[in-house]
Amino acid sequence: VVDRAADMALWVAPDARLLYANDAACRRLGYSRGQLLTMRVSDIDPDYQPASWPSHWEELRQAGQLRFETRHRASSGEIYPVEI
Repeated sequence: VVDRAADMALWVAPDARLLYANDAACRRLGYSRGQLLTMRVSDIDPDYQPASWPSHWEELRQAGQLRFETRHRASSGEIYPVEI
């Protein structure tokens, strides 16, 4: 069901590696699933701050969920807003 969902779904590891990408994420970002699974958050989020990732991850771990806005960069170079 998640593979075919209309909304993008990405699963991220504690070290910011992408662990899963559904079909919608592949289409919108313009990468194959195999390509995305070799990437990190910094490869698709131009606003990613490596220094703040550990505290961001800990906040997510403690809260169980977070909602925020950022941007994604597609393989074409297009940058667009997303809600995570």
